[in-house]
Amino acid sequence: MKCPEPRYFRRKWKSKHGKKRFCWVVQWYTGYKGNGRRHAKQAGGFASKELARIHFKKHVLPALEAGYDSPKQYARANKSVKNAENLTVGKWFEQCIEDYKTHVAKGTLSRRRFQLRSGARFFGEKTLLADVTERDIRKYIDAPTLMGTIPRPDTKRGRFRHIEYAFKRAFERKLIPENPCQFIKVPRANKGRFRFLTLEECDKLLHACLQIPPKSLSEGSPVQLYALVCFALYTGARRGEILHLEWTDIHEELGRVSIQPKPHMDWNTKNGRRRTLGVNPHLFEVLREYRNDLRARFQKAKQRVEQLENWKQVRGKEGVIPARPDLLERYERAPSIDFLLSRARGVMESLKRQCTSNLVFPGPTGGPQEELPRGYRNAIKKAGLDGTGVNFHTLRHTYASHLVMHSVDLPTVKELLGHADIQTTMRYSHLAPSHVIQAGAKMPCLHGIKRANYVQGHEAKVVGLRHDL
Repeated sequence: MKCPEPRYFRRKWKSKHGKKRFCWVVQWYTGYKGNGRRHAKQAGGFASKELARIHFKKHVLPALEAGYDSPKQYARANKSVKNAENLTVGKWFEQCIEDYKTHVAKGTLSRRRFQLRSGARFFGEKTLLADVTERDIRKYIDAPTLMGTIPRPDTKRGRFRHIEYAFKRAFERKLIPENPCQFIKVPRANKGRFRFLTLEECDKLLHACLQIPPKSLSEGSPVQLYALVCFALYTGARRGEILHLEWTDIHEELGRVSIQPKPHMDWNTKNGRRRTLGVNPHLFEVLREYRNDLRARFQKAKQRVEQLENWKQVRGKEGVIPARPDLLERYERAPSIDFLLSRARGVMESLKRQCTSNLVFPGPTGGPQEELPRGYRNAIKKAGLDGTGVNFHTLRHTYASHLVMHSVDLPTVKELLGHADIQTTMRYSHLAPSHVIQAGAKMPCLHGIKRANYVQGHEAKVVGLRHDL
């Protein structure tokens, strides 16, 4: 690289005591700015011009020849290269996760954290970052899932996207000599088709929700699971929107439901917007029954605690045979009364917090749930939908699909789903009903065009052309 000639000059100033001071400065140019002017850097504080020349030849010139703008950048790059000799995959991926935390939403952060840590376990957390090759990355992309199945195209693309970010960033910082991801191409996932439930499948799923018993007394009842699935089918809301829904967002008198950010919970909608949905009146009946069921469960838990306390007091008296509480009927050999009493009080307190919570579907502590109730996966199996690509987001696809099939226009569906781009909603366009397709046949016949005259004129032109030949 041919370096431009530097410029040497003296800088003069006065000290705070009024004395004249000066020093020599060396200035060099590294490129051009957006306005066409040259971009300059300089170093000063030299007592003579000869010292400034020595500094330029000894420190600045090697940095410019290596492709850096200043000796400071050159030294920082050399330091990074030295540290990269012992940089492992686990350390670098964890550093990338920390950088994600500053500008990524919680849901996206959890997915990226999962992908990077899965990649670190696959490559080996103590494996040097520079030792990972393109072949290793291809093996990771094509590796079976946790269920032992072949990964789908969107799964492969999700794995590669996060790994590519980590290695690209390491290459830009010169931590690795080359980027092993630069020549890897992953096929795009086909998002035009997706799974949605028919009306018969919806009935099967809802009936299955009412038949799934909770694994613990404090866990949500089948009525809660039924109400949650009903809400998803009638509103098309996302999982996070449902789990952060509050009773103040339910407007039964207006027949509406509001989906809005919750700053007091440190939670926001996917695009940060608020939307109001008109819903089927049946949903309010389901929510009313669910709330009554939750209060009835709390009263039952309260009575159970009172029975155990009375039984504990009366049992110690001579000549008195206390009635056996209902809670003990499930045990052949009941545990200690103190254990049963503490457990019953814990269930009662949990249900009390759920009843007093402003959330529609609170967790055992009364706050928002992190995950869906366990019974949803069991309900899918019981309904015979396991292995058909059904998950909770399928309920959102079902809502949008049936709206389109009932002649709701796509811009309206976009607003109901809260999509930021109409292209996302266009995935449902192939579900338009047959009468929408047949509407194209109603295009009127253009006046003045008659097929017979057109064919005769066309044949005459062809005959004349052949006669000329």
